[in-house]
Amino acid sequence: MASEDVFADVCRACRLRYIKATERTDFNPAKMALSHEDSMQAPGQMDSNNGPLPYVCSLCEGILPALLDIDTVSAIATLIPPFDSKTLTLGIVLPSSVALNERSFQLYLSTQEPSDYATKPVVDVKDTAKLLLQQQLAPLVPYKLTTDSTLKATFTWCHDHTEDRCHVLEQLQPREFQARRQAKSKAKRAIVTSDIQRVFDKTDEETLRKYLKLPPPPPSQPAKQPEVEFYRASAYIGGRYNKYARDVPQSPWFIDGERKGRSSVEEVIREPLLALTNSRKANLISAGREDIDVRMLGQGRPFAMEMEVPLTATVTQAQLDDIQTAINAAQPDVQVRDLTLITSIEAVDALKASAESKRKSYSCPIWCSSLLTDEAIATFNQLGEVTIAQKTPVRVLHRRSLANRPRTIYSLKLSALDTPHFYMLELITQSGTYIKEFVHGDYGRTRPSVGDLLQCQADIVALDVMDVDFAWPPKENTNELEM
Repeated sequence: MASEDVFADVCRACRLRYIKATERTDFNPAKMALSHEDSMQAPGQMDSNNGPLPYVCSLCEGILPALLDIDTVSAIATLIPPFDSKTLTLGIVLPSSVALNERSFQLYLSTQEPSDYATKPVVDVKDTAKLLLQQQLAPLVPYKLTTDSTLKATFTWCHDHTEDRCHVLEQLQPREFQARRQAKSKAKRAIVTSDIQRVFDKTDEETLRKYLKLPPPPPSQPAKQPEVEFYRASAYIGGRYNKYARDVPQSPWFIDGERKGRSSVEEVIREPLLALTNSRKANLISAGREDIDVRMLGQGRPFAMEMEVPLTATVTQAQLDDIQTAINAAQPDVQVRDLTLITSIEAVDALKASAESKRKSYSCPIWCSSLLTDEAIATFNQLGEVTIAQKTPVRVLHRRSLANRPRTIYSLKLSALDTPHFYMLELITQSGTYIKEFVHGDYGRTRPSVGDLLQCQADIVALDVMDVDFAWPPKENTNELEM
């Protein structure tokens, strides 16, 4: 067997990966009988074989010894909040420098005696870290650790020296990193394991030995404690909303830090649902949107609230009914109905698509420069289906691309109001039609406009959405629904 000197800067857990381990069960923490302290002693101390022990492992950068320390793992366990779940799947991300250390060390071993170190199967450092984490966490968390849970926790370790240590890869294969070198420092993407694999595959051994430090030197500090991110499929709670105020936008609206309007539809619905599901955040999805000064009447606009990473996995219809009652009682501007859990992602996709595919009904008082005769009104009402061309309105050009869109007006009905020059217009249109511009023409950018059809100047006074033609929400036949 080769001298233990080749493993002088390698922790015992990593030595085991290279020398003794033949199966994953060899990494049982109790069987290894290791602690953080006796795995990572100070420089100059000797192990039982009189070999020097590193302060920080040159391969795993101190991650494996830390996972063998119950106090460290107990601290990691506190990062996991109490999800309403019976199972949990663990994922890990190690510093890219660990993958570089591993490949460099294997190249170094190929020059040592006996040479079978270079070909002997090695237990992957990432697999080992994941196995140790799972074994140590299992008795500390209230979840069964599985490989197929809908709840996933990803632990990410970082090291301050990763960028500097991996810089040599750009020297070895500059073309592979051309875009990265040209990017501004803050926009540079991180070097990942696949980059390291690609560089080693494309570079001959002689060049690798010339540029790489063999064996890889131990870092002066261990990797940082991991950060954890949780993933759980979003939950969707849907219904319909009415908006009765002309100063409430659909979503929070700020210009130069100043709020426009009072609250928003999204905030009124979002906050109680966040409290119910303990979600990280919520996003409003709706079948189109109305301007801040437009009311949503009739049966209301279909919507779904996407609840991201909900801690609470189960809600009851009774809970949703209570929230609906509370929302409607708290303020008069936004009212909701038919609140229910949406369990089909296909239904949510259909809701998103409906914004551009469904018919919508509107009602709006308008002003006309001419006094219209009964005959003119009757002629207008008999127009039937009208196709118009709309350029992107001037008022939204700052946030929408310039385009010329055909839109269909399916029906038009005009009736006189008591005040001269004022009329009530009722219309059914294709989704995506700009109603205000259809009335006044938007400086000729919408053709024909209501003014063109009536052969006079026309302008809109107010606008109400009366109906959105979409069957929503889908009905669920259960009283308790799991996300």
